[in-house]
Amino acid sequence: MDVWFDSGTSWAQLDKREDGSVADMIFEGSDQHRGWFQSLLLTHLSGQTGTADAPVGAIVTHGFTLDQAGRKMSKSLGNVISPEEIISGTIIPPAKTKKGTKVVPRVTQTKKDPMGPDALRLWVASSDYTKDVVIGQPVLQAVHSSLHKYRTTFKWLLGIMHDYPAPLPVEDFMKELYFADQVALHQLSKTAAEVWKHYAAYEFHKGVQALNKFINADLSGFYFEVIKDRLYAEDEEVRRHTQTVLFIIMEELCHMLGPITPHLIEEVWQHIPEQWHQYDVMNINRRTWEYPFSAEFDSFKAEGAMDKVIKVFNTVSTAVKAAQENARRAGRLGSGLACRVELQMPRETGSVCLALLSDLRSTDELAELFVVSEADMVPDDPDFRRKIAEQEPDEELRATLLEPEEPPAWKFECEFECGDENAPATGKAVVLPPNGEKCIRCWQFTSDEPDSLCGRCVDVVGDEVGLDEEMLEAAEQEDDLAKYR
Repeated sequence: MDVWFDSGTSWAQLDKREDGSVADMIFEGSDQHRGWFQSLLLTHLSGQTGTADAPVGAIVTHGFTLDQAGRKMSKSLGNVISPEEIISGTIIPPAKTKKGTKVVPRVTQTKKDPMGPDALRLWVASSDYTKDVVIGQPVLQAVHSSLHKYRTTFKWLLGIMHDYPAPLPVEDFMKELYFADQVALHQLSKTAAEVWKHYAAYEFHKGVQALNKFINADLSGFYFEVIKDRLYAEDEEVRRHTQTVLFIIMEELCHMLGPITPHLIEEVWQHIPEQWHQYDVMNINRRTWEYPFSAEFDSFKAEGAMDKVIKVFNTVSTAVKAAQENARRAGRLGSGLACRVELQMPRETGSVCLALLSDLRSTDELAELFVVSEADMVPDDPDFRRKIAEQEPDEELRATLLEPEEPPAWKFECEFECGDENAPATGKAVVLPPNGEKCIRCWQFTSDEPDSLCGRCVDVVGDEVGLDEEMLEAAEQEDDLAKYR
């Protein structure tokens, strides 16, 4: 029997489905356009008497695998890389060791740190297989780094979620979010929709790119840094609220990574908190990802509104970070908590930027978002600030508006655009020394005295151990706070 006729009639082994063709998709090299793909189509069409249709819903072709020099793999060249080399990790050189330590032998090291089958799957999913694909140590090291990032992200999430009582929907939860939560869930929603779209189109490498951007920039680069203080230093209600957001993120990450790194996701769900099992939390690998997560917020319902607000916030945040870096280069600043931020805004602007910063100021979220001890927004006109201060009944707010009698020990500034297209304006991010002392519990510089608790931590510790304010003050005077920290 002719080999092309034999392979081309493989469609006859399957029954045609009512909802479509015999097969959803066939996958082969580009050289099969004149081979198997053609024989499948011709033999199937020749056997039909009614409306002609193809035996497959889609044809996907792939290129060839090349070494890192761009050469076709060949036994004679000795450049063939086997899947087992990727899984075992022998293709990756030993990790660098600290000076003075013994170098780990290659064989021993690969036994301790194999890349695993998920690395092979992730390399395939990360590659644009419609073209010739290059493989070598640099490519595989990048894949290994991504896989390691996924693992450390899940490890951190599981550690934070160990005492989360119930992964159940919370009524009206989406109406009670901090701005950072809204940003994280909005970016998660966009990423999930993008990954869903690319997976459906067999464009897995684009889905992986979107995932990596979300994990590195939106989670590690922003959200995780912002919420650490909430998780470690705030009261139980705030911690539970934040854990609910993290549960949504973790579950959707599992959905997105499940088809690519199933072994990692299986391991994640083997380590979920024990108390979750009573709520029938099924393994992600054993249920269908029916639709991507979607987030909508009442305050940003207009199309593109949330993206515009995030862009405005990022502009301000970038200016704050630039001013902080200038302070670090000058040897004035170490930790970001060891400073306060003053956002000086022009009086005449009525922009989205001013509206956003005003809202964040009213909810006391500015310091959290910039990961500093204190942050405030003030007019850039000193005379106008004095007039406002005279009318301000709150003594603390009045102090933030008035210029200090003595200039600060140091000050670093960076300008940012804060107007709209039709009314450009410029604001200024000013980084200054903190007003308070370092709190021994949360490490923010908001304590009145050295080596003591700030006001917030006094309240939280009192609630946790059942001490009233007088008892806490007595314990602080006796230097007996260690057991409550």
